[in-house]
Amino acid sequence: MPTKHVYQMRYWSKDEERPWINFEVPTNGSNVPWLHYGKVLSGDAPAHEYSPVHLVSDDPSTSQWHSYNVAGTYGMLSKSAIDLIGPYMTQCFEFLEAWINELPFYLLRRIGSIDCLDRTNSVVVNYPHDPGRIMKIKQFRFFKDGISDPMVFVIPEKKGGLLATDSIKQVVEEAKLKGFYFSDTE
Repeated sequence: MPTKHVYQMRYWSKDEERPWINFEVPTNGSNVPWLHYGKVLSGDAPAHEYSPVHLVSDDPSTSQWHSYNVAGTYGMLSKSAIDLIGPYMTQCFEFLEAWINELPFYLLRRIGSIDCLDRTNSVVVNYPHDPGRIMKIKQFRFFKDGISDPMVFVIPEKKGGLLATDSIKQVVEEAKLKGFYFSDTE
Protein backbone atom coordinates (compact mmCIF):
# COMPACT_ATOMS: atom_id res chain seq x y z
CA MET A 1 0.00 0.00 0.00
CA PRO A 2 1.44 3.45 -0.90
CA THR A 3 2.33 5.86 1.88
CA LYS A 4 0.43 9.09 2.53
CA HIS A 5 3.40 11.01 3.92
CA VAL A 6 7.16 10.90 3.53
CA TYR A 7 9.34 12.06 6.42
CA GLN A 8 12.97 12.92 6.73
CA MET A 9 14.23 10.56 9.44
CA ARG A 10 16.92 12.35 11.37
CA TYR A 11 19.08 11.38 14.29
CA TRP A 12 18.77 14.54 16.32
CA SER A 13 16.29 16.92 17.76
CA LYS A 14 16.83 20.43 19.07
CA ASP A 15 15.07 19.36 22.27
CA GLU A 16 17.38 16.47 23.12
CA GLU A 17 20.88 16.30 24.55
CA ARG A 18 22.50 13.38 22.80
CA PRO A 19 25.62 11.80 24.30
CA TRP A 20 28.69 12.87 22.43
CA ILE A 21 31.05 10.50 20.66
CA ASN A 22 34.38 12.28 20.59
CA PHE A 23 35.87 11.59 17.16
CA GLU A 24 39.07 13.41 18.12
CA VAL A 25 40.29 10.60 20.39
CA PRO A 26 42.33 8.00 18.47
CA THR A 27 39.95 5.12 19.26
CA ASN A 28 37.08 6.90 17.50
CA GLY A 29 38.92 9.04 15.00
CA SER A 30 42.46 8.77 13.71
CA ASN A 31 42.66 4.99 14.24
CA VAL A 32 39.60 4.48 12.01
CA PRO A 33 39.91 4.98 8.22
CA TRP A 34 36.70 7.04 8.07
CA LEU A 35 37.33 8.50 4.60
CA HIS A 36 37.57 5.03 3.09
CA TYR A 37 34.68 3.72 5.20
CA GLY A 38 32.59 6.60 3.84
CA LYS A 39 33.17 5.16 0.35
CA VAL A 40 32.21 1.69 1.55
CA LEU A 41 29.06 2.96 3.26
CA SER A 42 27.97 5.01 0.23
CA GLY A 43 28.34 1.88 -1.92
CA ASP A 44 31.36 3.23 -3.85
CA ALA A 45 33.72 0.59 -2.38
CA PRO A 46 33.01 -3.09 -1.59
CA ALA A 47 31.68 -4.09 1.84
CA HIS A 48 34.57 -6.52 2.44
CA GLU A 49 36.87 -3.49 2.80
CA TYR A 50 35.12 -2.59 6.07
CA SER A 51 36.11 -3.88 9.52
CA PRO A 52 33.79 -3.32 12.50
CA VAL A 53 34.51 -0.13 14.42
CA HIS A 54 34.58 -0.04 18.21
CA LEU A 55 33.73 3.47 19.41
CA VAL A 56 33.72 4.75 22.97
CA SER A 57 31.71 7.41 24.77
CA ASP A 58 32.25 8.58 28.33
CA ASP A 59 28.62 9.63 28.73
CA PRO A 60 26.68 7.22 30.98
CA SER A 61 23.47 7.78 28.97
CA THR A 62 25.02 6.46 25.73
CA SER A 63 23.25 3.10 26.06
CA GLN A 64 19.83 4.78 26.14
CA TRP A 65 20.13 6.12 22.59
CA HIS A 66 19.30 4.22 19.42
CA SER A 67 20.80 6.41 16.70
CA TYR A 68 23.94 8.44 16.14
CA ASN A 69 25.19 10.72 13.40
CA VAL A 70 28.56 9.81 11.95
CA ALA A 71 29.77 12.43 9.47
CA GLY A 72 29.95 11.20 5.89
CA THR A 73 27.66 8.21 6.54
CA TYR A 74 23.96 7.41 6.78
CA GLY A 75 24.35 7.06 10.52
CA MET A 76 24.54 4.36 13.13
CA LEU A 77 21.53 2.50 14.52
CA SER A 78 21.26 0.31 17.60
CA LYS A 79 20.49 -3.38 17.37
CA SER A 80 17.02 -2.63 18.80
CA ALA A 81 16.37 -0.10 16.03
CA ILE A 82 17.57 -2.53 13.33
CA ASP A 83 15.44 -5.32 14.81
CA LEU A 84 12.41 -3.01 14.63
CA ILE A 85 12.81 -1.22 11.27
CA GLY A 86 15.70 -3.03 9.56
CA PRO A 87 13.40 -5.36 7.59
CA TYR A 88 11.91 -2.26 5.92
CA MET A 89 15.32 -0.86 4.95
CA THR A 90 16.79 -3.76 2.98
CA GLN A 91 15.82 -2.44 -0.44
CA CYS A 92 18.29 0.42 0.07
CA PHE A 93 20.68 -0.68 2.83
CA GLU A 94 22.71 -3.45 4.31
CA PHE A 95 23.94 -3.28 7.89
CA LEU A 96 27.61 -3.34 8.87
CA GLU A 97 28.48 -4.25 12.43
CA ALA A 98 29.80 -1.53 14.74
CA TRP A 99 30.04 -1.03 18.49
CA ILE A 100 29.66 1.83 20.95
CA ASN A 101 30.94 0.98 24.43
CA GLU A 102 30.67 -2.69 23.42
CA LEU A 103 26.96 -2.30 22.61
CA PRO A 104 25.95 -3.57 19.15
CA PHE A 105 25.19 -0.92 16.55
CA TYR A 106 25.12 -0.95 12.76
CA LEU A 107 26.37 1.48 10.15
CA LEU A 108 24.12 1.71 7.10
CA ARG A 109 25.63 0.80 3.73
CA ARG A 110 23.71 2.08 0.73
CA ILE A 111 22.96 -0.65 -1.83
CA GLY A 112 20.07 0.95 -3.67
CA SER A 113 17.57 3.79 -3.86
CA ILE A 114 13.94 4.43 -4.77
CA ASP A 115 13.42 6.59 -7.85
CA CYS A 116 10.28 8.41 -6.69
CA LEU A 117 11.10 12.13 -6.57
CA ASP A 118 8.70 14.23 -8.65
CA ARG A 119 11.31 16.62 -10.03
CA THR A 120 8.74 18.72 -11.86
CA ASN A 121 6.79 19.60 -8.71
CA SER A 122 9.67 19.59 -6.21
CA VAL A 123 11.57 22.79 -5.51
CA VAL A 124 15.22 22.07 -6.25
CA VAL A 125 18.44 24.02 -6.57
CA ASN A 126 20.77 22.64 -9.22
CA TYR A 127 24.55 22.95 -9.26
CA PRO A 128 25.50 25.98 -11.40
CA HIS A 129 28.28 24.05 -13.17
CA ASP A 130 26.10 20.94 -13.64
CA PRO A 131 22.44 21.98 -14.09
CA GLY A 132 21.28 18.36 -14.42
CA ARG A 133 22.45 17.57 -10.88
CA ILE A 134 20.55 18.59 -7.75
CA MET A 135 22.49 20.48 -5.09
CA LYS A 136 19.60 20.95 -2.65
CA ILE A 137 15.95 19.99 -2.41
CA LYS A 138 13.99 22.80 -0.76
CA GLN A 139 10.57 21.20 -1.14
CA PHE A 140 9.99 17.53 -1.85
CA ARG A 141 7.20 16.07 -3.95
CA PHE A 142 7.01 12.35 -4.52
CA PHE A 143 5.33 9.84 -6.77
CA LYS A 144 3.89 8.04 -3.75
CA ASP A 145 2.52 5.09 -5.68
CA GLY A 146 6.15 3.94 -5.95
CA ILE A 147 6.72 4.05 -2.18
CA SER A 148 5.34 1.09 -0.27
CA ASP A 149 4.56 1.50 3.42
CA PRO A 150 6.43 0.64 5.63
CA MET A 151 9.81 1.65 4.19
CA VAL A 152 13.01 3.53 5.04
CA PHE A 153 14.74 4.61 1.84
CA VAL A 154 16.93 7.05 -0.02
CA ILE A 155 16.48 8.66 -3.41
CA PRO A 156 19.12 8.77 -6.16
CA GLU A 157 19.09 12.59 -6.25
CA LYS A 158 20.23 12.98 -2.64
CA LYS A 159 23.51 11.61 -1.25
CA GLY A 160 22.60 11.82 2.42
CA GLY A 161 19.50 11.67 4.52
CA LEU A 162 17.00 8.95 5.18
CA LEU A 163 13.35 9.06 4.20
CA ALA A 164 10.63 7.13 5.99
CA THR A 165 6.94 6.37 5.56
CA ASP A 166 3.97 6.80 7.91
CA SER A 167 4.26 3.34 9.48
CA ILE A 168 7.97 3.74 10.24
CA LYS A 169 7.37 7.02 12.07
CA GLN A 170 4.52 5.43 14.02
CA VAL A 171 6.39 2.27 15.04
CA VAL A 172 9.55 4.17 16.09
CA GLU A 173 7.51 6.60 18.18
CA GLU A 174 5.46 3.80 19.76
CA ALA A 175 8.64 1.92 20.67
CA LYS A 176 10.04 5.15 22.18
CA LEU A 177 13.40 4.68 20.49
CA LYS A 178 15.45 7.61 21.69
CA GLY A 179 17.33 9.67 19.15
CA PHE A 180 14.99 9.73 16.14
CA TYR A 181 13.31 12.85 14.83
CA PHE A 182 10.85 12.93 11.93
CA SER A 183 10.01 16.00 9.85
CA ASP A 184 7.40 16.02 7.10
CA THR A 185 9.06 16.55 3.72
CA GLU A 186 6.04 18.07 1.97
